[in-house]
Amino acid sequence: MEKKYKKISVIGAGISGTGAAKLAIDLGAKVFISDNRPAEKLEEELKSAQIFSKVEFEGGGQSDKIYDCDLIVVSPAVWRTSPIFEEAKKRGIEVIGELEFAFRASKCKWLAITGSTGKSTTTAMINAIFDETDIPHCLCGNIGFSAAELAPKLPKNGVAICEISSFQLETIKEFCPDIAVILNLYPNHLDRHASLEEYYSTKLKISQNMKNGLKITTSENELLKNWAKNEAEHYFYNEADDEIINKIKNKIKLAGTHNLYNAVIGYKSAKYFDINEDKILSSLSKFAGLEHRMEFCAELNGVRYFNDSKSTTGESMLAAISGFAPKSVHLIVGGKDKGVPFADYKKTIYDNCAKVYAIGEAAKRIKDCWGDSVIDCETLTNAVETAKNSAKSGDVVILSPACASFDQFKGFEDRGKKFKEIVQNLQR
Repeated sequence: MEKKYKKISVIGAGISGTGAAKLAIDLGAKVFISDNRPAEKLEEELKSAQIFSKVEFEGGGQSDKIYDCDLIVVSPAVWRTSPIFEEAKKRGIEVIGELEFAFRASKCKWLAITGSTGKSTTTAMINAIFDETDIPHCLCGNIGFSAAELAPKLPKNGVAICEISSFQLETIKEFCPDIAVILNLYPNHLDRHASLEEYYSTKLKISQNMKNGLKITTSENELLKNWAKNEAEHYFYNEADDEIINKIKNKIKLAGTHNLYNAVIGYKSAKYFDINEDKILSSLSKFAGLEHRMEFCAELNGVRYFNDSKSTTGESMLAAISGFAPKSVHLIVGGKDKGVPFADYKKTIYDNCAKVYAIGEAAKRIKDCWGDSVIDCETLTNAVETAKNSAKSGDVVILSPACASFDQFKGFEDRGKKFKEIVQNLQR
């Protein structure tokens, strides 16, 4: 980072904000943190992050104090429609996001992963491959670790393996990865983005500064196919040759075609950084996946149970049920209705699922869309117990809700943990 900043304001605390504050402190700047939470809650977080005595702060919203600086760093939670951007522009103050701040302060290489679904599993899988090597690296970004805190500490030959959301891509300017991965594009976050076109174009910004390097995506989406062929080297993971597919298929533990493709992406990314094939395949064989993302829970009387509570979109739910034998899936779906177009999925559900067990607020609409294959179970406990009584050896029971969890649970983690508890109780 060539320019030296004397004062930096950080808007929004959390993992991104406190990480940005730590980096600003390391750069020798005076730091002011502003957050919407009450001051006492913010104080607790700053003490936990061990920066309480090193920064000034305010809670309960933003005052004009945030403009007493020469750079503003915003967390992904700050919308582009916030008046902060316009007011800062009037005052001649640059506003960037935490990801951009991290990139400018780093000297390492960047491997960036985005997409509408599957980002966390792919990012973690790639990180697991790097864990088998001597290459300095970090796992960061939307997966839950601050890029600003970790990436600038890596040496020149290091690699920041970064999951990136559309919210983070809104505020990039100079960010330029060595590898850019866009897994897929589906309608999402339309409460924040003005249109589907805006959401998609924001995702494509991941490579806006790339003149070389590698782009990885799918050729099944015309927009992504055209994006990949525009400068730089490109690779379509869905067109991987049979030799690579067979090598990987014999190694990975995770179920589903989408996870096979995730592994292909990991394989190709690792090869780009000259990682030995034996190490790649060895790490893929050990990778057990992430909690709440097609997480294997148990096998009872020949029936396997999978926790995919992280699934809050129709596309992620469809990915979860793919790769299994026709009519072998017992799907638990539902929760707080996000307006998922369930009617569009009727044929796929009919082809793949033996039965569907609907829960929560969305249950009635799901049954209206999918008909007699759906049993309205209301609660997760009822759904698991009903599925257990119906499933036969060789079948799978999958919790993949395609809905938010807040009608009955604190979050998708709470929902997934409850599912695992219920499954464990079935074994007693």
